[in-house]
Amino acid sequence: MRIGPHGAQARAGSHHGYNYEGGPRNWFSDADWGPNEAVEDLGLRENKGWGPETGTTWVSGGSHAGHVKDDVAARIIRGDYPRATPPDGLTLIPLEPIAAGEDEGSDAEFAITAPWLKEVWRDPEFDTG
Repeated sequence: MRIGPHGAQARAGSHHGYNYEGGPRNWFSDADWGPNEAVEDLGLRENKGWGPETGTTWVSGGSHAGHVKDDVAARIIRGDYPRATPPDGLTLIPLEPIAAGEDEGSDAEFAITAPWLKEVWRDPEFDTG
């Protein structure tokens, strides 16, 4: 999430980049390959995955990759329901104490690169593309 003069915007982590919408226009971002900037210049993909905040973030079926905007009505008609976690199923954990090694009781382990070791931790506008 980011908040600017024109309102709140959101993007979701997606394998090797950040996406706003799901689907083929973002496959290059997912694979960390290809002409992301060219696709953005043509207006076929949101700039670095940022778009208007919707209040929801979706996870693509069979994946941990996410996106913000989704055509839920079409999915319901097809019977392809997106996965969702209700708000009371989320727990926000401040990572700063864990990253600084100050949280002695933490048993945090990551199957992927820890968030504080990624460029986006230091620069929230960063995009791999």
